[in-house]
Amino acid sequence: MMNLLVFRERLKTIYRDYGIAVTIIWKFCMVLLSLTMLNSFFGSVKGVSNIFIMIVIALACAFIPNSLIVFVMSSLFMYYMYSVSLELTIVLVALMMLMFLFYYGMKPRNSILLLLVPLAFYLRIPYLIPILIGLTGNITVALPASFGVMIYYVMLYVRQNAVMLESETNLMDVQRYIHFIDNFIGNKTMLVTIIAFAITIIAVYIIRRLSVEYAWAIAIGVGIVVQIVTVLIGAFMFRLNFSVTSFIFSVLICALLSYAAEFFLFALDYTHTEYTQFEDDEYYYYVKVVPKIVVTVAQPKVQSYTANKGDNDKRRSVKRRL
Repeated sequence: MMNLLVFRERLKTIYRDYGIAVTIIWKFCMVLLSLTMLNSFFGSVKGVSNIFIMIVIALACAFIPNSLIVFVMSSLFMYYMYSVSLELTIVLVALMMLMFLFYYGMKPRNSILLLLVPLAFYLRIPYLIPILIGLTGNITVALPASFGVMIYYVMLYVRQNAVMLESETNLMDVQRYIHFIDNFIGNKTMLVTIIAFAITIIAVYIIRRLSVEYAWAIAIGVGIVVQIVTVLIGAFMFRLNFSVTSFIFSVLICALLSYAAEFFLFALDYTHTEYTQFEDDEYYYYVKVVPKIVVTVAQPKVQSYTANKGDNDKRRSVKRRL
């Protein structure tokens, strides 16, 4: 345990000293992985799929704000969609404009979730996102998380229907619109996922704000149970076809990652909890103080020993007598 605490303090020191560099590296990796995800869903697209161009785009995005990163990646997403189907691109442009107009009037700083949620699905850890949102954000963040879920299922729809969308003879233009809208709105799996995300975010947010010991740990456990119960009930009601074993395994992995995040972000020492009270002219205050677990990282100390001139002369004289 002590080794983990020391490791955490070293990470905090690194981030404090090199925070700008860490943020640049994080943005670069996120954008590069997002481009890799787009290539895996849509196939190679001329002008973007080249690894050198992907690296250049990721480097450029590493030095701009998150809102601009979302704008750049949304534009590239539309470009990928255009390579598959013009009709579907038109529908998605209208959908994306609705998302941005509706969401940016509330909390634009959380727009990066439009990238992180599809990436979490791509990495097979989607159920980690609502727990982290509930721990570090607020209830309103459920909105961009829901938009991120929609974006992922749009990409999944395109990959599953790529042959039909690229064909010019199978369906007429109007039928393509109808087919996408019916499959998108009627996607029961997407609906169950959005509901599970929203309920989990609300439950985790409420519990982690309670003045009880180990609130964050309890919130994570409740969030995991809520996700499992919600998804299983939704799967039973809508008769969804999915692997329960894979789902449970993914949720358990997300639980371990959530507790790891709780350790690095919110490690408290409840054994030294203190209570105090004070008053002013209008109120009487009862305060509960819980210290964070902090350890001092030992710093290596190098000490050099040098002999003065008198000692050197004495050594030389002794050698001459011998």
